[in-house]
Amino acid sequence: MTGDGAELGNWTPANSIPLLEDANQENYHSASVYLLKGKTYEFKPLVLNRGDKSVVEWGDDPNIVISLPSDFPGGTFTLVHTWD
Repeated sequence: MTGDGAELGNWTPANSIPLLEDANQENYHSASVYLLKGKTYEFKPLVLNRGDKSVVEWGDDPNIVISLPSDFPGGTFTLVHTWD
């Protein structure tokens, strides 16, 4: 996945965060990401060609949005996506 902010790769596919597939749940993918408090993030999953890191497929629109309130601690979160 990639999105806005350095934490999510700045919308640069080559800097994307790998989503790991759960062996026990089909189409269930997750990644641990450090997010900052008081910030809103937009991101989406994508499929990359392993060889040249070109984008094979982008996730559907709209982008996924997550907002962390300023009084909520930042930290490492597990982001989960199911892809059909």
